Amino acid sequence: PDRTVSTFAGSAGSDGSADGNGAAAQFYLPKGLGVDTTGKVYVADTNNHTIRKISLVGTVSTLAGTAGVAGFANGAGATARFVSPAALTVDSDGNVYVADSAWDSPVRKITPAG
Repeated sequence: PDRTVSTFAGSAGSDGSADGNGAAAQFYLPKGLGVDTTGKVYVADTNNHTIRKISLVGTVSTLAGTAGVAGFANGAGATARFVSPAALTVDSDGNVYVADSAWDSPVRKITPAG
């Protein structure tokens, strides 16, 4: 509220993919963000081809996809594949909708169960 800028997760100048707390986490060209009704933040980690989740205390985990593995596949968690996801939103039920850059540019849905 006082316009103070701080880093919530990840660290500047450190591209990669690492789950962890705060500065220990790494992203690679994150683009889209969404927030659920509980305050968890979801990130379209574009160059890692993954969807990441940040807890209220800044713990980053990979919700769907596998870092560095692009493709198009539906499935749970790490078996799902994305091609440069660019944007996302979260509905009131906790479903995450992802604008994927795969061949036909589909909109993908991730349920709260992953």
